[in-house]
Amino acid sequence: MRRRAERSPKRKRCPRVSAAAPKCSRKPAGFRPHASDTAAAGNTVKPATGTRVVQGALETSNVNLGQEIAGLMSGLRAYEANQKVVVAFDDSIGKLIDQVAMPR
Repeated sequence: MRRRAERSPKRKRCPRVSAAAPKCSRKPAGFRPHASDTAAAGNTVKPATGTRVVQGALETSNVNLGQEIAGLMSGLRAYEANQKVVVAFDDSIGKLIDQVAMPR
């Protein structure tokens, strides 16, 4: 038989909160959490114009993968070209410092 651990008198418990009927929450005007509530009230949901549902159809992406990869490669080449310019500039500055610092 286990004995319950005695609680210290200084320890306070948090009050229990009931979310069944919160005092401060209100539904915004026109809020309907479920479509069945809308149908039960006699209101019908109107479908969007120019749309249809087709069974077995696949949704396509709105991104052209070929164009995105081409743009990525173009950006990569520009980055590499700029990197080569920085390396060449660094080499020329290094040579200049070596020539100026050389004793004659």
